[in-house]
Amino acid sequence: MHYLVDGYNVLFSISQSEDLQKKREAFLANLDEHAASFSSIMTVVFDGHHRLGEESGYQYFADFLVIFSPGTQTADEYILETLFASSCPSSFTVITEDRGLTRQVKSGGGHVRGVRWFLHWIVKKSRVPKEKPDEDSPFHRERLRRLFEKEIEE
Repeated sequence: MHYLVDGYNVLFSISQSEDLQKKREAFLANLDEHAASFSSIMTVVFDGHHRLGEESGYQYFADFLVIFSPGTQTADEYILETLFASSCPSSFTVITEDRGLTRQVKSGGGHVRGVRWFLHWIVKKSRVPKEKPDEDSPFHRERLRRLFEKEIEE
């Protein structure tokens, strides 16, 4: 599965702070901390015209890609172009709360998930599984010995 994240839609859904650049950087840093546990491809797409004083383009992280759409193209348009250019649109899931984008993605054969689902998924995927107790631990051997002795007595 390839996840296309509507970047500013996610940011505006989770925070209303004024400094867009700091909010974006914090979001990407947080995503970078958790992304190593993802087994899927992820691309975060931002509107390039919000990137004041900077050029549109790519930003590479270890486990995902960030794309800033060209100044004349919105992130929604970039996401739809990517989806419609694909030979397998059903392999894409778009993360957004935008109703118009949702409608277009679904009509194009892609999947849509909301921001809450995405944030929950990030946390769930990044959790380290608890280690199983060592079956040969002294505690386990002692417990088995007691059970065995109890069986012999009866």
